[in-house]
Amino acid sequence: MTEISTSDTENPVFSRPKDIRSLNRATGFEFDEVPTDPEREAISELLELRSLTKMRFKGALQPLGDKGWQLTATLGATVTQSCIVTLEPVRSRIDIDVKRRFLPQKSPLADEIELDSNVEDDLEPLRDTIDTGLIAIEELALALPPYPRATGADLESFAKDQDVTINTPRDNPFDALKALQDKLKQTP
Repeated sequence: MTEISTSDTENPVFSRPKDIRSLNRATGFEFDEVPTDPEREAISELLELRSLTKMRFKGALQPLGDKGWQLTATLGATVTQSCIVTLEPVRSRIDIDVKRRFLPQKSPLADEIELDSNVEDDLEPLRDTIDTGLIAIEELALALPPYPRATGADLESFAKDQDVTINTPRDNPFDALKALQDKLKQTP
């Protein structure tokens, strides 16, 4: 799959940057993002989909603490992928809730986050802009079925229809050695 960039300037596919300096901290900001037809086609190509027929990312950015922001939204999309067995089209409906928190970094190494069990998944460093389009693409990529399968698609029946041999797992050679070892222990 194509890598998705986290830089606002490198996201021409579906970029909707919000300059946090211009957002009203008293009221927050509501958004409703729907990609244009060319943007849907570009997202579909980026995520290696057969098609993306609908997509909508709707939510709000609300102030969080003194300087942070919280994004809460819903993402809805209808995608068509290829079945991993038959390559037939598989249509899926995706409806998910999205929550992200953006907080200023305390260290000068803003892009480095230590791996710690206490790090929360929805926490991100606050930058000058929050790109709701990029967030929508990231969330869609994470929500896609990883192994789409057409109804009734079965690898063994497909292989028989296509006259393909499926390699079945072989016996574990260590099991054979253990059996031999056990047999030798029993021999006087």
